Amino acid sequence: MDRVRLEIASLPPRRPRCVVAFALLPLLAALAVLPLGLDAELLFRDPAASTGGPPYLGFFSNLGVLAWSVAATSSLLAALVLPPSRAQSALAAGGLLAAVLAFDDVFLLHESVLPFFGVPEKLILAGYATAAIAYLWTYRDFHRRMDWPLLLAALGLLGSSVMLDVVAEEMDWLVLEDGTKFAGISAWCAYHLLAARFWLRRAITGRGGQHERAATSR
Repeated sequence: MDRVRLEIASLPPRRPRCVVAFALLPLLAALAVLPLGLDAELLFRDPAASTGGPPYLGFFSNLGVLAWSVAATSSLLAALVLPPSRAQSALAAGGLLAAVLAFDDVFLLHESVLPFFGVPEKLILAGYATAAIAYLWTYRDFHRRMDWPLLLAALGLLGSSVMLDVVAEEMDWLVLEDGTKFAGISAWCAYHLLAARFWLRRAITGRGGQHERAATSR
């Protein structure tokens, strides 16, 4: 009990600025709908409720976004906690890439938004593929120490989904195309979640220093 009280006493003080950043700013962003004249129902309500669709509307798409988000959050949290090292930069890069892809999936960036401004969809997909290959190659020493088969499976499945999207437009391919995409996102999420868990546990137990120095030296 005394140890728990000591740990609580050592907690940092309250930060009123966090209230502004994480409560008031989102509220102001929500209230901005009023002067802009946007349809509040379409912005705030669930798509199934707004369109009158079934409850499973966008089921796998929503799960995919959640998986991207878990991968991004776990990786970036680990990167914030770890000291400067090869592992920290690798987790930060993987988390940022997952965050970008999550935003793309939510807001249809490569399908609608960016093509509206004249950016070809194939060019965007090629950019994502280049970023993924650069991430894989730059941190290959890090990935070799982690559950790399999961990462290779994720890249292979996501690449297959992109190829199906490019070469096949028939609805008969929809399940295969989006199914491989969902499987790839899940594998990506699992890989980064396990990697973040590994490095966070080492940081908490104080056993990560030698391993981090070895990873950094390569």
